[in-house]
Amino acid sequence: MSTLSQWQKITRVLPGQPFGNGSTGSATISSDPNTRATITGTATQTTGTAGSTAFSDGDVVVLHQTQGTGAGQWEINKISVGGGTTSLTFQVALKYTYGTGAQIIKIPQYTTATIGSYTPTAWNGTTGGIDVICASSSISGSGTLNANAIGFRGGQGFSTHASYGYTGEGTVGGSSRTGNNDPNGNGGGAGTGQGGYGDGSSGGAGGNIIAGGNGQDGTGAKGKGGLAVGSADLIILVLSGGGGSGGTTDNANSAAGAGGTGAGIVILISKNIDVSSASLNLIGSNGADGVDHGEGGGGGAGGSVLAICQIASLGTTKIVATGGTGGGGYLTGGTGSVGAIAIHHSGTVTGTTNPTFTDVSDPTLIESNAGLLMNFI
Repeated sequence: MSTLSQWQKITRVLPGQPFGNGSTGSATISSDPNTRATITGTATQTTGTAGSTAFSDGDVVVLHQTQGTGAGQWEINKISVGGGTTSLTFQVALKYTYGTGAQIIKIPQYTTATIGSYTPTAWNGTTGGIDVICASSSISGSGTLNANAIGFRGGQGFSTHASYGYTGEGTVGGSSRTGNNDPNGNGGGAGTGQGGYGDGSSGGAGGNIIAGGNGQDGTGAKGKGGLAVGSADLIILVLSGGGGSGGTTDNANSAAGAGGTGAGIVILISKNIDVSSASLNLIGSNGADGVDHGEGGGGGAGGSVLAICQIASLGTTKIVATGGTGGGGYLTGGTGSVGAIAIHHSGTVTGTTNPTFTDVSDPTLIESNAGLLMNFI
């Protein structure tokens, strides 16, 4: 597995401070801490256009191509000029081009952050689905960060006879009724429908680090599972796919269950991440189950949790990112892909997660005076 690229580290814009500068102070986080908006910009240029005036000069931000061309590409940058307007100038040139489906997310820089109980803003077709917490000293938790089912949305259910289903939303675009059973990037394919009696077909599940499960064939063709996307080390970081809905026939009992929504992305950046004392699962990033009906919908994929730290104490299964099950009925939808958890660290990591985390040792993740030498680009 690879270490994060230099443009994916805060040291790109805050030399020697890989966990931020603590300028926001200490906080218990009980609501979404992030400001976000759409963004467009061109690789090698320092300018971009945001969909909001809510950003300020000096803000450290994540830019993420969430959907469309280049989905999963991301970087960290800093706003130098243009705060309070939609025309932003960044400290360093953009690594990637950001177009339709991209978003910019402000990173609050806490000294210590305690995770209370809250649900981040869900993906709404243009922004959302990604939560970022940064604390220079420590991140701990007492509540539950519920990133379940805030990712790409599942295909809608319906009861019209002899009808094709809807794909799950995915990296390629929004949910649609394509008339075939192909996946929508990592969004699950729809079950196909046709005239006649018998059972239709069920929806394919959303994909993440592995492909989503296929639906089941009936009179129509099963929805295919969403594609495997991203990378286990989360250097390519993709929002989880939604499940496709089923397809129906002329059978009086034929109805299509909706697909489950995929889970969100959580990024934790801190010198010391300690979730071991949480009484329950501190971070849940699980896909939703497909809906039961005559032809069930596919499950949503599990989400992604990226931790960037010096030391991590994970406890026993306090971070969970699993896929949703397919909806039942005459035909069962596919099972959503498991999520991805990656810990990038310079020191020790103890504990377990579900699924098992990808362990990436990176000796550069330590506070230093490296910034006196150069800014990495």
